[in-house]
Amino acid sequence: MLCFFSIFCAQVTAQEKLPTLQFELVQFAKSAEPRLNERRVRAQFSVFCLEVKTALAGKVKAKDRASAFVRYFFNDQKFRESSELADPENLYVDKVLARRQGYCLSLSLILLSVAERLKLPVFLVATPQHVFLRWQEDGQTINIETTLEGAFKPDAFYLERGISKESIRAGVYFKNLARNEILGHLWNNDGFVKWCAGDLDGAEGSFKRAILLHPKLAEAYVNRGVVAGERGYLDVAKDMFGKAARWLPQDATLHLNRAALALKENQTRKAARALRALKKIGASAVAARVTEATLRRGNRWQALQQSVLSRTEVLARKGKLARGLSATYFNDLAMKAAVHKRVDRRINFEWRWSPPFRDMNRNAFAVQWDGFFKIPEAGKYGFYLVFEQGTRLSIDGLVVLDFPNGKKDKLAQVILNLNAGIHEIKAEYWARKLPNGIILEIKRTEARKPLGPQFLLHQR
Repeated sequence: MLCFFSIFCAQVTAQEKLPTLQFELVQFAKSAEPRLNERRVRAQFSVFCLEVKTALAGKVKAKDRASAFVRYFFNDQKFRESSELADPENLYVDKVLARRQGYCLSLSLILLSVAERLKLPVFLVATPQHVFLRWQEDGQTINIETTLEGAFKPDAFYLERGISKESIRAGVYFKNLARNEILGHLWNNDGFVKWCAGDLDGAEGSFKRAILLHPKLAEAYVNRGVVAGERGYLDVAKDMFGKAARWLPQDATLHLNRAALALKENQTRKAARALRALKKIGASAVAARVTEATLRRGNRWQALQQSVLSRTEVLARKGKLARGLSATYFNDLAMKAAVHKRVDRRINFEWRWSPPFRDMNRNAFAVQWDGFFKIPEAGKYGFYLVFEQGTRLSIDGLVVLDFPNGKKDKLAQVILNLNAGIHEIKAEYWARKLPNGIILEIKRTEARKPLGPQFLLHQR
C-alpha cells in the first residue's frame, strides 16, 4: 500500500470560480470531523498571511523572498515533519495547525494556501510518493523541501527518486499541479488513513475520488488495487497495478503488491519476478514506512513470507545453512570498499571510540550482516535495535526499520507477525562519528528472553 498522497467538487473551467485552497482544506478536514472549528482555522491563516506579508516587505530578489517565506513557517512558527503517514492528525489541516506537525503533503498545502492568498508564485509538484513546493519568479525556479524545514533542493534531488522520462513527458510527475490534481493527492492520502484503520469501504471511496480528480495519479491506482485484492476482486487489482506500473517502474510497494497478487492466483513465476524486482531496486525511506504498515495486513505479508520460507526450507534440507550471520566490513560509508568478511554469531557490538578492526577508519565505516533467523513457533516477534549513528533492518527482503542518518533516542523497534520457519534478515550500520555501536535482539513479544545466537544462520 502506498502512503501517498475536497470534498469532491465538479471541475470548472474558469479559474476565478475556484474556491480558495484554504476553503478546500477546511472542507476536506470537515469530511473527517464535521464539528471542526472553522473560525479558528480561518483566523490562523489570516495571521499567517499578515505576518508573511510583513516578512517579505522590502525583499525584491526571488531567493530572498523564498527564504523569508520558509523561515517564517519553520523558524518562527516551528512547523516540523512527521513520518507517521497513517496518523490522521498529520493530514487534516486543523490537526496539523494545532500541533505544527505534518508530512510533505499537509505541510506543503498549508504553505501553498498562504502563498495563494498573497498571490505568491508558489506551486505544488509531485514525484513518486512525495510532493514539494516550487517557487518560480523572475526566471528562477527554487524547490522548497518541506520535510527538511524548507531547505532549497536542486532538481537532481528529486529526479533521483526513480522518475521515468516517460512519466515526466506525460505530465505525471515534476510539473506544477492543477487544483483538481492537488485535491486528488489529498483524497488519496485520506484513503490510506482509512485503509490503515481497517475501513475498506471508506478507503475505496477515497481512492476512486482521487482517480476522478487526478486520472494520472499512479499511487491512487496502486492503492485501489490493494483494496480490490483484499476483497478478492483480483481482475480489478491486476488492472489497477497494470495502470500504475507504466508510471512507477521502480516502485517497491507496487512490486510487493504485484507479487502478493500473483501468489494469490498461484502464479509463482510472476510472483518470483516481482519479488526479484523488489529486491533489486530496494525500498525508499517512504516505502519502508509504508511497508511497515503493509506488513501488518495479513494476506500480503503471509504470501511474501511463504515464498521466502519455501526457499529457505530447501537450503536447510540440503545442509547449506550454518550458525551465525555473514558480516562484511567496509572502510567507507558507501559500502564499496570491503576490507573484512567473517561470520558474526550475533549483532552485539559496542565499539565506542575504536574501529571494528585496527586497519579501519574509526568514524567512517559501514557493516552489513546478511543471513537468516529461525522462528521456532509462529506468533508476534519484536525486533529491537539499540544503536549509535545510522542503521537499517530488512526482513524477508523488505525494509522494516530505516534510520540511515541516525535517530535521536538511538532505539527503534518493530513488531511483526511471523510464521514458523527460517526467514531472511539483513542489517546495515553506518558509522559517521564517534561513539559507535549496535545491538539487535529478536524476541517473541510474550517471552522473557530474546532468541539466542543459535537461531541466527548464514548460507555456507
